[in-house]
Amino acid sequence: MKRIYFSVLFAGWLLSGCATAAPKDVDKFLNAAKECQFISEEYDSSLPTDTSKQMEKDSLMYCHYVKENKGKLKNKYDYLDIE
Repeated sequence: MKRIYFSVLFAGWLLSGCATAAPKDVDKFLNAAKECQFISEEYDSSLPTDTSKQMEKDSLMYCHYVKENKGKLKNKYDYLDIE
């Protein structure tokens, strides 16, 4: 969960250095990070099976995208001095 929170903070910090609209890849990353965080917070083992399975599937999709692209975006926008 800490990694997801860090990813969302990283994405927000990344955008804070941009004066114009976010590039498409950053916008897609931010949307995926928001969805990942939302699903992670809403997931509850008491949910109906169908809902639980769908949330797990969505979580894997969005969170995997965030994990895979965080480093790539950090390297791509390294001129913003992101740590």
